[in-house]
Amino acid sequence: MFKWVEEAVFEEVEDALPRLAVIANEINKAKSEALELKAMIQEILEEALINKMQIRRNWCGLKLGFVWLFVITIVIVYVLFGQDNEKKLVAGY
Repeated sequence: MFKWVEEAVFEEVEDALPRLAVIANEINKAKSEALELKAMIQEILEEALINKMQIRRNWCGLKLGFVWLFVITIVIVYVLFGQDNEKKLVAGY
């Protein structure tokens, strides 16, 4: 009886080996796809970090540009209107 049971189990194991090989191949494919996706995610995160730094740099440059524009505008207004009023007052009296 034990030999009959051992032969039946042996046959079932032999039948299951090809299916296990197919499952192992599918698992390996899934692992490789997961690693590829992980690498793609890492690249996207690095690109996002670079873009974030560029946006911050550009935003600071934009702020600096507005400050310079404001200062230049004040200087131009002062030169055009501030000195003309003083000349008219001095020249008129």
